Amino acid sequence: MPVETAGALEKRVFEMNPFEFSTARRIIFGSGKREALPELVASRGKRVTLITGATSLKRSGALTKLVDALSARGLAVRVLSGVPGEPTIDGVGAVVAQARKFAPDVIVSVGGGSVLDLGKAVAGLVPNPGTVLDYLEGIGAGKKLEQEPLPHVALPTTAGTGSEVTKNAVLGARMYGVKRSLRDPRLIPTVALVDPELTLTLPPKQTAHSGLDAFTQLVEAYISRRANPLTDGLCLEGVRRVGKSLRIAFRDGSNLAAREDMSLAALLSGMALANAGLGAAHGVAAALGGRYNVPHGLACAVLLPHVLELNRSVAEGRMAELAGTMLGRVYVNRSEGAKRLIAEVKGLLEDLEIPPKLPGVRVERDELPGLVKASWGNSMRGNPVEPSDEQIAALIEAVVEVV
Repeated sequence: MPVETAGALEKRVFEMNPFEFSTARRIIFGSGKREALPELVASRGKRVTLITGATSLKRSGALTKLVDALSARGLAVRVLSGVPGEPTIDGVGAVVAQARKFAPDVIVSVGGGSVLDLGKAVAGLVPNPGTVLDYLEGIGAGKKLEQEPLPHVALPTTAGTGSEVTKNAVLGARMYGVKRSLRDPRLIPTVALVDPELTLTLPPKQTAHSGLDAFTQLVEAYISRRANPLTDGLCLEGVRRVGKSLRIAFRDGSNLAAREDMSLAALLSGMALANAGLGAAHGVAAALGGRYNVPHGLACAVLLPHVLELNRSVAEGRMAELAGTMLGRVYVNRSEGAKRLIAEVKGLLEDLEIPPKLPGVRVERDELPGLVKASWGNSMRGNPVEPSDEQIAALIEAVVEVV
């Protein structure tokens, strides 16, 4: 049997396949656009549950202004604030119980990706019977939502996950040491209201972590087996904006033009991943995050160079295109371009003060098989190379201290 060349293999992996494309029913983007919130909500109901992490929003006064604007339209507003960290099964259950008592017509979520994911879960679960475990994939019953989710307006305050346009809510299951998704196309928020001004107070570390999450999503969606012409365009434009503006936003958080670029890149990354999937960086990051409470964006960032090296034999042409987009040139030599992408990613991580390994994460060697198994979640399915268990273990060992 003849040996398949790298180019032929890549062509086969990325050949055109049938696809469908889903996103929010309405996307509103622009600085100051948060002022449209009262009108958007009032057209959909009178009772509003507003979910937020609230720390930075409270300090800046933005939360009070949003609530006052909603109340001025005659809306009854119940604020569920102070949501800690990434949502868990128990945490979601408690918030859903409070929301059901209030009986909202509309859900508004204002915060980072975790808050928006919580908003999606609440919008989906309030009108449906039972608990989150009845509908959770993997460790729950995985039932379909019977009733339509409540209308949901999502306002991101970070530029990272693109959760305002994705169809799943990632929840931590501490008793299992994993993260799993509540997933349904109808969970995509009704309106994605993206106002880059809401990201101006994001500290440098969170700017880096969230921005690198968006970047990893764009890269993995572009080299995904499920990539399609629509997501390709989104990814290339998003990568271009990351290359132009992430370093600037990290160094000068008050630079509105850079914040706008990153907010758009995050939005595009969410649209891309929702329709093309992700890869090994997100698969392994989810396993590490579920077990060791590692910041998701940081885990994705440190894994990305190693995952690109793993995929280079199959995806070097696409990797060269990404390098060219970031650097504003064309790489005729695909191998050279793929290597340049990996070098550029490493340089970006260094400039954003990202360590090569996850700080403080020590993994017992006998825990590796469990982490490898946990890495085989939904995120892994789009990876262009189907990695072996040994290769996944090597990815983990590259970014943590194994003892």
